[in-house]
Amino acid sequence: MKRYTWFLAGLLGLAGPLHVTAQKDPPPRDADGLITKEAKQAIDAGLTYLIKRQADNGSWGTGGHTKSVAITSLCGLALLADGQRPGRGAHGDALTKAADFVLSQESKDLAGYFGGGTNFHGPMYVQGYAVLFLAEVQGTLTDKQKKEQAKAALTRGVKVILDAQNKQGGWRYHPTPGDADITGTACQLHALRAARDAGVEVPKEALDKGVAYVLSCQDPGGGGGFRYQPFTGPPGFPRTAAGVSAIQCAGLPKEDELAKSVGYLRAKKPGAARIEPEIQIHYYYGYYYATQALARAGGKDWKDWYGAMRDELLRARKQDGSWDNLQICPHYCTAMALLILQSPDSRLPSVKR
Repeated sequence: MKRYTWFLAGLLGLAGPLHVTAQKDPPPRDADGLITKEAKQAIDAGLTYLIKRQADNGSWGTGGHTKSVAITSLCGLALLADGQRPGRGAHGDALTKAADFVLSQESKDLAGYFGGGTNFHGPMYVQGYAVLFLAEVQGTLTDKQKKEQAKAALTRGVKVILDAQNKQGGWRYHPTPGDADITGTACQLHALRAARDAGVEVPKEALDKGVAYVLSCQDPGGGGGFRYQPFTGPPGFPRTAAGVSAIQCAGLPKEDELAKSVGYLRAKKPGAARIEPEIQIHYYYGYYYATQALARAGGKDWKDWYGAMRDELLRARKQDGSWDNLQICPHYCTAMALLILQSPDSRLPSVKR
């Protein structure tokens, strides 16, 4: 994994529970005070930044990531997490356009496949995030025909994922069974659980096998970290975050099986570990999943951890409301930063779970 693009190839993890239905305007953010006034202002500014930069065809992405299904899915998730709904409210039209764009990118050669247009070497990441977005957005659509269209595409997308699972329970870059890695597998597990909770049939066996594969990547040294593959490389923060979050979503094992892994993530509290090269390169990806994992784990350290994450993101944001990384598209970075900041009060069922 010498390239960073496998994170982008499908990004924004993040997974899924209860089916979303039409709802009233969301209440004020975060009664516990985690989302401060400054954080709320940053979220609003970040969403405004994205809205102003959405392409006419409904997509997001810059440079080599233009018209990216994965980044568009992440930006759509950030809008949904804020309580926006297609066709309603300040940013409803943007969400509708995003959903239309993702649906338009379904392959004509392989029904349900959304990764065919990517130039990256990991199109199944695109597949996973497109399915995750469709699972979250389809229940919010009010137009009956469009809702049915999205549900049908979601069902086909799930079949592509299921057909690509290998004998060990994992996934990798392409929509055919082959070898596997923890990040590709985590991406598909988040998507499958979201689809299952949206009413699409997903065999429990597929989720269980996926969880077993992720657990097989846990470092036998006892530190709690996860490796890229069962017998390859050292443990790392981004892959551990993705693995823990995926296990929590797809089917939590005995609590003690993840206790050390949660501790491993807590030790990487923002501000304490950013000097590590891997965390710098995969910063938004790693903390996107770590924030979800630690929120689900809860405990007395959660508020301190989120506070450190929030404050670091507030310091890092640009004057135009965006977040950036010189190696990665700013639309991607901004969507991920928003999903992290929104997590204590996210309207995404997959994050609440």
